[in-house]
Amino acid sequence: MALANKRIAIAITCSAMLASKAVNAGLMEQLIDDDGWVDGSDWVLENAIGFMPVPIIITEPAVGEGLGVAAAFFHPPKDYSKEEYEEERAERAEQGEPDREKFVLPDITVVAAAATNNGTWLVGGGHIAHWRKDTIRYQGIIGYASINVDYYVDVGDSSVPFEFNAEGFLSTQPFSFRLGKSSWFVGGNWDYAKVETKFDKSNPILELLNFDTSLSALGAFIQFDNRNTIFTPTKGTYAELSYNRDSDNWGSDWDFDKVEFFLHQYFTLSKKWALGLRGNVINVEGDLPFFSVPFIELRGIPALRYQGESVGVVEADIAWRFHPRWAVSGFAGVGKADESFGDFSDSPSRVAKGVGIRYNTARKLGMWAGIDVAKGPEDTYWYLTVGSPWRD
Repeated sequence: MALANKRIAIAITCSAMLASKAVNAGLMEQLIDDDGWVDGSDWVLENAIGFMPVPIIITEPAVGEGLGVAAAFFHPPKDYSKEEYEEERAERAEQGEPDREKFVLPDITVVAAAATNNGTWLVGGGHIAHWRKDTIRYQGIIGYASINVDYYVDVGDSSVPFEFNAEGFLSTQPFSFRLGKSSWFVGGNWDYAKVETKFDKSNPILELLNFDTSLSALGAFIQFDNRNTIFTPTKGTYAELSYNRDSDNWGSDWDFDKVEFFLHQYFTLSKKWALGLRGNVINVEGDLPFFSVPFIELRGIPALRYQGESVGVVEADIAWRFHPRWAVSGFAGVGKADESFGDFSDSPSRVAKGVGIRYNTARKLGMWAGIDVAKGPEDTYWYLTVGSPWRD
């Protein structure tokens, strides 16, 4: 739900060093920080109003590797005049280190298209808005996608993958409201999808899973967020408890409930060491399509690989910032998926672990980017990581 906000904002900020209106001496000065290293902070802070082309790089192993492009337009939040917003940015630029209370993110409108090497493709758009001095937030997306991914069927003691295609329209429309001047938010959302699934028609059993269907879920959530930056946090808490219900009363072909809780906790251990801890539990009950069953989400494990109506995941990520611009990280996580949490004692633990290297791409925004290599239960994969590696 908040995924649209984070991914769009991170992708746009990361591209600040790669996209420009023109290559000139002034631009190059903005891309070189005081320490002589390449840095996108000043470019974003000085040029965060206007149009920007954004490259998209996809590294999710479930759909393959791919590329795309987005057109993004930055504009000040509606409650800020251009002059007020530029004063905010000037104060933020002088500060030199992340502090969300001192910098208001711009509103962002994006249209995008991307494709991967397994035939997956998507087009869509989104809008991030902050109203009433960031007391009301909106992060909506709409799109159309054709996704090729494997669905695993248990056969004896092993799981056999069968590729299927899911194609259709999707929309998510969430709003959240700040409680007073606190870091607490409450909100609601409507998620809708019209999907057609296709398996190989030569398989008479899996052909039963070929259908056109609609999903429509109304939900509510409560959220706490006091991270020092939305990009690569080093202190603070980000947590959310959400409830969503699909029902034919509001246009769904399915009838099920989904409850999810996640907690991301960040610690600054010292000037050079930072630790992140993550926990995530999901439970669904009712009648739902196979592709909506929750799955273990860890680097090193493809999406939909291990599914269950109840899923639990814990993960740790520690970074050693041995240089003001460079860091190495190590991470490890474990997840379980089964029919219920009561069955977890008999469920196998799926472990994934890996290492990564990071570069401080935007010091004043607190954003690092780099490459992760993760080994899961079956294989090893690589990921382009921009900001936090964890889904919001």
